[in-house]
Amino acid sequence: QWPDPEKYIDPEECRRRGELAPPDKAAIGMLWACHFQDTCASFGMETALMNMVANPEIYEAVDEKILSFYLKAAEIFYEATKGKLHAVLIGNDVGSQRGPLISPEMVRRFVFPGCKKLVDQAHSYGLKVIYHSCGSIVDIIPDLIEAGVDAVHPIQALAAGMDPENLKAKFDGKVSFCGGVDTKYLLE
Repeated sequence: QWPDPEKYIDPEECRRRGELAPPDKAAIGMLWACHFQDTCASFGMETALMNMVANPEIYEAVDEKILSFYLKAAEIFYEATKGKLHAVLIGNDVGSQRGPLISPEMVRRFVFPGCKKLVDQAHSYGLKVIYHSCGSIVDIIPDLIEAGVDAVHPIQALAAGMDPENLKAKFDGKVSFCGGVDTKYLLE
């Protein structure tokens, strides 16, 4: 049995927490909605990546179930907090220190269709979307922009191509960025 978000999300608790946000501050909800990561975890990373190539219909069927869960969970949350939020953070970690974990073409096929559904859903509630992915995702930021993402989080500045100067040169005026603190070496 696939889990039903209605059994786990209390709309009244969501509403209560939304009411706690100071009215003069931006309120951001964090739903995460990491369908790529969860689909990979369902199979195990190596098997999931192999399924993308050898059995894409199996990978896509599991991803669709997980994405459906997140879309329903988000709907419950958005309905309960309607008018209280300004933005939502969603995402999938698809980057390594040197580039995407899978080819940009595979990200476009297996990750961004779900991303687009989540972005469209959030936008239908008037919310800005902050999309999270660790690592170097510079090669797929144009796809995030095309999907309607309003801001990219974080700027993992020491990952290949993710330095602020490069991001500004390539994407100035097209998308916002937030973050920028080194998460790899700062605390060593």
